[in-house]
Amino acid sequence: MNESRQNTGRGRPRILSEKEIKRWQDTYGEDIQIVDYKKRAIKYSLIARECGLISKDEEFAYFLLYGSVNSRINNTKHGDEYYRRVPCEWTIPEETVEQIIKCKPEMWLEWKRLTAIYLEKGRPRGLRPSIDRTDETEGYTLANIAALSQHDNTKRATAQPHFLIKMYDSRNPESSRTFRKYDTKREALEAIGLSQTESDSGNYYEADGCVYLLQSSALTHGEKELIQKEDDDDKEKTYRGSILIATLELGDGRIATISKEFTYTQSAVIIKEPIEE
Repeated sequence: MNESRQNTGRGRPRILSEKEIKRWQDTYGEDIQIVDYKKRAIKYSLIARECGLISKDEEFAYFLLYGSVNSRINNTKHGDEYYRRVPCEWTIPEETVEQIIKCKPEMWLEWKRLTAIYLEKGRPRGLRPSIDRTDETEGYTLANIAALSQHDNTKRATAQPHFLIKMYDSRNPESSRTFRKYDTKREALEAIGLSQTESDSGNYYEADGCVYLLQSSALTHGEKELIQKEDDDDKEKTYRGSILIATLELGDGRIATISKEFTYTQSAVIIKEPIEE
């Protein structure tokens, strides 16, 4: 399938006959009348079949892969703040799908296996195949993706060790700045009664009179950086701090301190390994 064939008529979805629409709905139960990207996915699956890239038995796997690629492209360009920070080298879904099929045969094989299970089990959302970044510190590239079910993808994202760092306790200020390591992000969130919160954002989270930082093990040990915020984000919260500059002994025996105030939008605690002498 060459590029010129792929891009033919990209401005508008290929006109699908009533017969094609009925066959698709009868076979897979997908409602393609509403969402435009689904029509495009079917269009390019048919072109892929015509060009010999895939067989008829693989058309639904192609359809799902197209949708997953299309979702990643749109989310990293127009999604929420978290996704917009993730780099994505892809621009045209059908070209990326073709590259995956040709250049990542093991991923394509696993994608087809997951698709078969998804259909066999009645298409539950958790079993739908999805694109996973193997290294979450990197963006969406061919070298950094694998096939996972949506359930396993979500589980993997929350299964990384996390630190919950208490920065302030209003009931007992002397016990502030303690930390605890949890096996998963979910366990850390449950400990302070939160259901879903972004980690490694550098933001403080308040719960039951305490202020916390939620960090992955990688960030806490200095192996990755904080998620960078948009420069033009007018809604970001600003915090205030101070640095001790000097102390002065007054004539009456009292001690005065001189501090420099500063503002910041993100904070992190890095735990360094002891230095051997």
